[in-house]
Amino acid sequence: VGGAAAHSASLRVDRGENDGIRVGAVVAAPEGLVGRVESVTAHTSRVLLVADPSVKVACEIESATGERARGVCFGTGTDGNLRFRFTETAGAIALNSRVLTSGRGGLFPRGYEIGTLVAVSTNDLRSMIGTVRPSVAFSELEDVFIRREK
Repeated sequence: VGGAAAHSASLRVDRGENDGIRVGAVVAAPEGLVGRVESVTAHTSRVLLVADPSVKVACEIESATGERARGVCFGTGTDGNLRFRFTETAGAIALNSRVLTSGRGGLFPRGYEIGTLVAVSTNDLRSMIGTVRPSVAFSELEDVFIRREK
């Protein structure tokens, strides 16, 4: 993996089309979701990180009652955290809950860990916004896994 700054929106990996990598492939690390392949050459791929403000990930949080709150995670481009815009809430939401991909929207499969919910606030429109600390330390990545579809 090529280096990535703490707030970098992308990184380059040393695998490409000759290795079976395709645009849109999901990229993960043992800690959780990294992003998606945005472009591919014969020998390299550019990965757009989930921390990029342009990336939207359908996600869910298990509530204290076992039901799921659903929403969309996106990067801020500033503090290294992600935001969780709640679209459906069910039951009490506990801080330090895991945030996972929901599989909705068809871009990311269900079940990849995104991070941990560390704060929740209500904005002027009375909608809830959460702060998510990513599971992956993007600036420290050395190895990633690229999901190849069959």
